Order: sequence, then structure tokens, then C-alpha cells
Amino acid sequence: LFRSKMPFLQFLGLDFLGASAYALAYGAVGFIFRDFVAKIVSGFRAAGHAVEIVIIIAVIAFIGYRVSLYWKQRADRVVPRVQVAELAAKLHAEGTGKILLADVRSHGYYSAGAVRIPGSIRIEPNNLTAEIKTFPRNKDIYLYCTCRGETTSASVAHLLRKQGFETFVIAGGLTAWRKAGNALETVPQSDIVHLPTFAR
Repeated sequence: LFRSKMPFLQFLGLDFLGASAYALAYGAVGFIFRDFVAKIVSGFRAAGHAVEIVIIIAVIAFIGYRVSLYWKQRADRVVPRVQVAELAAKLHAEGTGKILLADVRSHGYYSAGAVRIPGSIRIEPNNLTAEIKTFPRNKDIYLYCTCRGETTSASVAHLLRKQGFETFVIAGGLTAWRKAGNALETVPQSDIVHLPTFAR
């Protein structure tokens, strides 16, 4: 093994001086660049606060969106639901003299073989403002669609009620009417909504 001939006290003194030099050097660098480092730290803190603010705003916006959806759906649920059997019995007993059946499917007429409840008229939900002018006010309007929870028919019925119409939603829509074995009719060719085609 290699053995140093340097006295122990001398070695200890030199080691202390070296450690002091390192500490002094690091301290000097820290002192010289303290403002720069402080700005960097301050920048990180500011960025952190900005991220926190953005997250808080996003959470508040999401909560507001969910609340608005809740109130909209709550308003739609106020519209009375009519069971298929009840409507079928009413139609059998009274006919369609005081009843208007409205199909509000936004995509149900694209097929040439589409069917609907006999005597229905088509209401385009996206064109309700224009079509509402032709609706009779002396008839009860029964609306149906194929959406889960009657979403479209409930929404249209709610809007019509706000305009003074007496509206009802057929519970289960066209699907429930079909499952009950009630009559259906083919949508007239004049009522078929064709999707646009693009020439090659």
C-alpha cells in the first residue's frame, strides 16, 4: 500500500483549506447569481399559480356546464309522458281529429324503407322556428323519436309548450310503439329526406 509521508496535521490543514475554497467558490457563485436564481424561482412560482388558476376556471366551467344540462333536462322532464297503450286506445276511440302525431327524428327519414306511426307529420327539430307557424293550436301534439330517454321529442315538446301548444311525449318513442305491435306506415316518398351525394 502507498503511504504518504505528509504529516497528519499538514494533511488535515490542506484538506480544510480545500473544503473552504470549495465552499467559498460555491458561496460566491450563489451570491453573484442570487438575483438570477431568485427570478427563476419566482417564475416557476408564477407559472404554478397560473396553472392553478386555469385548473380552477376549468373546474368551475365544467360544473356550470353540468348544472345547465341538469336544468335543461329537468325542464324537459316536466313534459307529460304518455304510454303507448294509452295513446293507441285514445286514437282508436277518438281518431286523429284532435290529435297531431309528430315524428321528430332528425335522422329517421334517410332510408327509403323508413316507417312511422300512421298519420304522423314530420317536424325537423333544427327548423322548428319556421315550422311552428303551421301547427294547429286546437290539437294536442304527441311527439316521438328514437332517442334514448326521448331526448329529442322531450326537448321539442318543451319548446312548443313555451309557445302555448299542448304537447305530450310518447314514452319509448317509435321503438315502444313497434314493440307493442301497433300499426306502422311507410314514410311517403315526398317526405323522405335524402342525404346529399357528391359526384365523382
